Amino acid sequence: MSRSFIYKFKFIKFFEMIDDLPPTYIMNGIGFMVTGHALYAASTQKTHTIVVKNKYEFCRNGFSELIVVDENNNHYNVNNSFWFWKWNSIEDWNRVEPKQHLHIHYYGWRSPILGLFPNIVRMKQLDMNDDEEFANDHRIVFPDYNKLVKYNIK
Repeated sequence: MSRSFIYKFKFIKFFEMIDDLPPTYIMNGIGFMVTGHALYAASTQKTHTIVVKNKYEFCRNGFSELIVVDENNNHYNVNNSFWFWKWNSIEDWNRVEPKQHLHIHYYGWRSPILGLFPNIVRMKQLDMNDDEEFANDHRIVFPDYNKLVKYNIK
């Protein structure tokens, strides 16, 4: 990246300050940001089954945001993710239809002040017959206490 390209940005003072910093500070700063985002993505993962109410697209800072809204009015962003190695978000968003049941895997929090939405990284379309089967395949099953007592298993 040439110096003339950097100076086309609005925050020229910021880039002048970076020029004066030792390279190790810059690399450490980048490392902290990447590690922080990786921890955020890993620690906020969840899985839900939703019913799609609608979907929409809007432009923020020149980038398209693809949003899915469920029946509880929760908004989810469908985007590509380096951490989950997902690169087909546009195709996934185009397949979503209203009143469709989806099993989604997502990470993130909703923060209206920061304009953040949970990010869907995997989705599977469910038929009403498959919903119970899929949920049974992916839930944690605890042993029945009465059976354990009957067989003297502690």
